[in-house]
Amino acid sequence: MAIDNFDMTVNFNAGQRLCGLNKIAEIRAEMREINKRVQQRDKKNRPVPHTIMDKELARFLADMRDKHDKKYEQNNRALSALFYLAGIKTARHGVDVVEMTDQEKRALIIAMNHFRVMVSLFPERLTLPV
Repeated sequence: MAIDNFDMTVNFNAGQRLCGLNKIAEIRAEMREINKRVQQRDKKNRPVPHTIMDKELARFLADMRDKHDKKYEQNNRALSALFYLAGIKTARHGVDVVEMTDQEKRALIIAMNHFRVMVSLFPERLTLPV
């Protein structure tokens, strides 16, 4: 007997979405730690670096800090807001990923997840006032 027209979706509020995204990020971190212990190797039998997260964060920060971007000032303000939400002190807003502490990276990722949740709740068809 088949079940027809059964909706399997569940609506989450913003806090539940944020908790879910943060839990997924924690699971990824745990998997990264497990993979560190089991040294992965590429096709040429060289160890594979475990800095995928750092590379992704470095790429994001480089894109946001690109002075050749027309929207550089807005990108810089948005990045500052992200660092502020993460609780990272203003003096540390310009550091590279390799200079960040694990606590700062964690706080930044949690803040980024918070932004993801906020964006998912934005109205779909925004219209600028004329």
